[in-house]
Amino acid sequence: MKEMITELCPNCGTEVEILWDITIQGYMTKCPCCGKRLMLCSECGHTACDYDQSTDLCRRVVEAMWMELSDIPMEAPDSEEELFAESFTLCGIAFPAGITKIELLHWFDEHHPIGVYYLLYEFERTAPLTAANVS
Repeated sequence: MKEMITELCPNCGTEVEILWDITIQGYMTKCPCCGKRLMLCSECGHTACDYDQSTDLCRRVVEAMWMELSDIPMEAPDSEEELFAESFTLCGIAFPAGITKIELLHWFDEHHPIGVYYLLYEFERTAPLTAANVS
C-alpha cells in the first residue's frame, strides 16, 4: 500500500515528498529535483544502519545489486577468465564492459559489510528480502 514518504535529499537539500510503497518499490529512488539517488532510510526500520555516505550504499542496496547480477550474461573466452562483455548498471551504479568476474567479486567484497563470502554462501538462505523490495 502506497503512503506519503518525506525524505531530505542529501545531494540538493530538498525535502522530497513521494507516494511510495516500500514493499514493492524498495528503499531507493531518484530525487525528483536533482535526479540523484535518494535513499529512504527513514523508512528502513533496521536498527543497525550501515549506510556509508561516501559510497551512498548500505548493506541492503549491495544485496539488491547482488540479486540483480544473476540477470546479466557473462562470456568465457577460451582460456580466459569470465567477463561481462557489455557495460551494465546495478541499482544506479555503472560497471564497464570487460570487467571480470573476479574484479566484480572484489568490488562486492569491498562494499558489503560482511563480505562476498556471505553473499556467495549465506545470503540467499538467510535473506527474507528481494531485489524488488530493497532497490
